[in-house]
Amino acid sequence: MKNRLEWMLFIGRIILGAILLANGIQKWSNMQATEKIFVDFAGLPAFMAYVTAVMETVAGIGLLLGIFVEGSAMIATILMIGAILFVRYQMGFLGTGKGGYSYNLAILGLSLILAVAGSKFLSLENLIKGNKGSVNTTG
Repeated sequence: MKNRLEWMLFIGRIILGAILLANGIQKWSNMQATEKIFVDFAGLPAFMAYVTAVMETVAGIGLLLGIFVEGSAMIATILMIGAILFVRYQMGFLGTGKGGYSYNLAILGLSLILAVAGSKFLSLENLIKGNKGSVNTTG
């Protein structure tokens, strides 16, 4: 049973990492448009677009490589709470074609699971620490 759990945490880690990294790269690729969305739509200062892009990119890389998994997942948790509160909540759960907060809520759930459980299986952190086994040491 523990081995199946490790595989599921690993798969969740890779999926979340890919989503965060892709969103971070998307923001960097057109930062002018990203700033405009943050300022005009969300009512946030422009520098928050850069902060968010850095957080998504760094957390995505951390999750994909399996380093600082719990911290990277907490960053994702903070990002999703911010996205729900400042952008998506006003659109409703499903958003009637404009994208509600249901997607962000699912990512928030996965982020919380990884923040609490971690994911050491096939992780660079596990390799660096010399733990060649695949068993999660966090519980």
